Amino acid sequence: KIILDNVQANNITVKKDGKGQKVQVLELKGHTIIRGNIVFESGIGIVKKDGNVKLYKEIKGGQLDIN
Repeated sequence: KIILDNVQANNITVKKDGKGQKVQVLELKGHTIIRGNIVFESGIGIVKKDGNVKLYKEIKGGQLDIN
């Protein structure tokens, strides 16, 4: 699990961990702004975000958790 709080970033790539096929979670909080793509190399990623977070591009290899 990766947590980013009040961060501005361009592209984010989450590498495979090499320990098997477990879900990788990226949690975005506060006023975080991601201007580029979010890529999960494992293909099994989840992005969780607060209401004030802004995503401007795509999530590849994962999906947005809308719950």
